[in-house]
Amino acid sequence: EVGIDVWVAGRTSSTDFPITAGAPQTSYAGGTAEYGDGFVVRLTNTLTATPTIAWGTYLGGSGNDSALCLLPCLGSSTVAVGGWTASTNFPMVGVPLQPVNATTLPPPAGQIGADGFVALYAAWNGALTNTTYLGGASDDLVIDMEEMIFFFPDGLYQPTVATLVASGRTMSSNFPVTPVTALDTTLGGSQDAFLVALTPNLSVQWYGSYLGGSGDEVPSGLARSQAWTGVWVAGQTTSPDFPTTAGCLQPQFGGGSYFGVDGFLTHIDLGVFVPSQLLYSTYLGGPGDDAIMDLEVDAASEFVTAVGLAGSPPFPHTSLGALQPTFQGGGPPPVGPTDGFVVRLDPSQAGAAQLVYGTFLGGAMGQENVMDVALRSNGNAVVTGWTLSGVFPATGSYLGNTDAFVAELSLLPNNVVRYGAPSPAGCAAMHLAVDSAPAPGNTGFEVLVYGALPNAPGVLFLGAPAATAATIPGLGLDVWLQFAPPPVGSAAVFANGGGFARFPVPIPAGYIWGSVGLQAVWVDLGTAPCALLLASDALR
Repeated sequence: EVGIDVWVAGRTSSTDFPITAGAPQTSYAGGTAEYGDGFVVRLTNTLTATPTIAWGTYLGGSGNDSALCLLPCLGSSTVAVGGWTASTNFPMVGVPLQPVNATTLPPPAGQIGADGFVALYAAWNGALTNTTYLGGASDDLVIDMEEMIFFFPDGLYQPTVATLVASGRTMSSNFPVTPVTALDTTLGGSQDAFLVALTPNLSVQWYGSYLGGSGDEVPSGLARSQAWTGVWVAGQTTSPDFPTTAGCLQPQFGGGSYFGVDGFLTHIDLGVFVPSQLLYSTYLGGPGDDAIMDLEVDAASEFVTAVGLAGSPPFPHTSLGALQPTFQGGGPPPVGPTDGFVVRLDPSQAGAAQLVYGTFLGGAMGQENVMDVALRSNGNAVVTGWTLSGVFPATGSYLGNTDAFVAELSLLPNNVVRYGAPSPAGCAAMHLAVDSAPAPGNTGFEVLVYGALPNAPGVLFLGAPAATAATIPGLGLDVWLQFAPPPVGSAAVFANGGGFARFPVPIPAGYIWGSVGLQAVWVDLGTAPCALLLASDALR
């Protein structure tokens, strides 16, 4: 999304799909009614009463084709589209890394004869600039993509040279890997996840690796990390020997009641010019079937928010004070009872301390799946998915069989409320959150600050919550704590370069629980000339 322009990709079997004049492919090329061709569309004026199609094109050959992911990249001048194609005449443009479909034809039973593909379009006029197949002799799918910028061997930072990182699923024992740098060079089960890094013209492969164990893996989400060559990948696995790291949240496979599936969450330093490293990896699941469908990484804190479906009534990763701590799912086989889930992790901690927040999300006796997540600047998570429950926790009325849903979650424990607003108005907006529930049995928690002034100091104040703000004359600061008794300030803490900070708040033994307010104030050291001091919203 750029401004109010939105790009959409998918598949269609319609011969009258709304294609614009002058598109790279104006005619439906073929395929079965179930799949057909891929398509790519740019919508404009989407926030007005008269949205329009700026450009739209088919994408495919005479076989089945499907676009599964889309990524605006290269400063939003380009739109990258990934997916799979069973066409031997898929349009090849530029100098492709792999100009032919490498799938063995006819495909064996249970396969569709597909290779992955990546295609690049000029974002504003829809010109098809580069394409390539990506795969081996068996089925391969490109499922998600990210853009990264690397340091090169001469030590020079070249911001104009980006790299496309693609993740997907492969059944090919000859999938193109980079033997020297790959994390894993061999196919483990009948299908593994893969990671590939390509130059922006899709002509050179920087990196390629399998990811998996002796079972089957399907990745579903990909996200950049703070490390220059680091990526997070999430999905589902049936492998009891999927690679995990020491001290991770869940080192052991939880199992599965029907499909035998757990979620996985993995952080890899691709290395590119040196062997890649497994930085962090964990299972996520219980004795039922569980899967991660998407993830997002907060660039400042490196907290990872993962969403998906849980088929495990004792799903082991709900937190104290969660929005919905108990499983409510229902439903018939083969999927069986499921709830959605939202989990936030801090991989810098050890073991159980990594769980910042975890909750089910679902209604009684229905199935749910949380399919996608995006993060807001205040740390809130916006999620979307589907539900079969007539009592899903939502406004509005259930009209389904199956309804879609959109929800915004604060990911705050149920005894913590965000109130007030950042100040001065029009300046950088700071927001507070916590890493665990301040409650009896918890000897301490941390207050998290999002949107603080980078590399500048700040103080956390504790006091009695105020119902209305008191504005400090001359500074424009709104204080959301009472002045009698006066608030108590912490030691100063510096925010990191992304404007994230954390304040430890120890809870003394024998503390008498009541209501306490928290608010942070940051000092401007010249990085944001809006005001001398900035104040956050508040927590109660």
